[in-house]
Amino acid sequence: MIRSAFDKLNNPGIVEKLIHEMFHAAGLRGSQPYRSEFWRNNDLLDTVRGNEMGKQASAVKQTLRYLTEPRTLLVIYAVVDLSWTWVRVQRATAEMVAAYINPLRSPLSMMADSFLLLISVLGLRLGRLWSYLAAIAAGGWLLYRGLDKWQLIASGTELPMWSWSVLNYWFEYSEGWWDFPRFVVAVFVVAYGTMVLSRYSKRDSLGDRNPRASR
Repeated sequence: MIRSAFDKLNNPGIVEKLIHEMFHAAGLRGSQPYRSEFWRNNDLLDTVRGNEMGKQASAVKQTLRYLTEPRTLLVIYAVVDLSWTWVRVQRATAEMVAAYINPLRSPLSMMADSFLLLISVLGLRLGRLWSYLAAIAAGGWLLYRGLDKWQLIASGTELPMWSWSVLNYWFEYSEGWWDFPRFVVAVFVVAYGTMVLSRYSKRDSLGDRNPRASR
């Protein structure tokens, strides 16, 4: 219809130019039905490709930034710790069953520290008010279990409670190399979560004192 209207005006050059610009606005190459200087590759093609490559590069940068963020690294560590703990518990349970020894504890109870570690770092990673509360609770429980284990080792070996001998015994016979990194992470989670919650409480108190700031 547009071509016929322009043909009546006896100006086919305008029609060709209009169709050409329509193809370029749509980001298309065109089919080049005949050889002509007019028909050429879409001059917007390089721009479109550049925008797509820029978006892909930006997405890769955001992914790398997310994966290298400290809280994400803590989640990765917790997953590795849980996986390796599961492997060790399965091996120990299989050895006890092969020796006709009935395990006194279930495999899940022996993995409780790893589960608490994962819950605490996940709560930190989510960054919500309720997740910070869950992270502090899980981290605090993990620290309590560590203190209880320290006390059991001290009483079982009849060593002074706060002596280096208890620590050496823990590392040598009670898997201290896996326990203490969890406790270090738990201390960080509890401290960081408490700091963030204190900021929330200060913000709420300032909002109550200044009604205009809360609007």
